[in-house]
This record gives sequence, structure tokens and C-alpha cells, in this order.
Amino acid sequence: MIVVQAFIVSSICLAGACAMMSWEISDNVLSHVTAELDLDWIEYKKVHNKTFDGVKEEIVRRLYWEDTLRFIREHNLRYDRGEVTYTVGENQFADMVG
Repeated sequence: MIVVQAFIVSSICLAGACAMMSWEISDNVLSHVTAELDLDWIEYKKVHNKTFDGVKEEIVRRLYWEDTLRFIREHNLRYDRGEVTYTVGENQFADMVG
């Protein structure tokens, strides 16, 4: 386990006051989070009014969401190639396990 320090902007910034947090998360879990999707994740949580019971739950739900995004992109590419007849998209359940 490593101790990670990060700003949780979307969850902790209220009225301009941000807090620095630290918590223990295993190396292998954090290595799977795609940093390029940080702003998209913040927007997803805002649009769908998402809150989580702690940082660990948020990271796990983030990983589910990223996996769902990969599925959506891959499926819609198959649609573009004419391999399937419908598209799929993100909704409020994208961070949950089916």
C-alpha cells in the first residue's frame, strides 16, 4: 500500500474552499485510473449528482465508469463500421456494475 495525496476538487471544493486529503490505496488500483479522463469524471458526477461513501468507493466506481466508456466507444465504432445496428451512450448507471 502507498499513501496518496490528491485534490478531490469535485467532492470537497465548496464555496471555494478545497481540502488536501491522504488515504491508503493499493498501487495496482491507482495505476488503472486514466488521468486524461479526470475532467470528464468530474462532469459525469456533476451531471448525475453522484456522491460516494469515501475515496475508495469513488475510485472503484471511477474504474467501472472508465470500463463502461471503453465499451461505449468500442461498440459505437462497430456501429460506424456497420457491424451492429444501434448505438449506446453514457447514462447515470455508467459507474455501476451491471
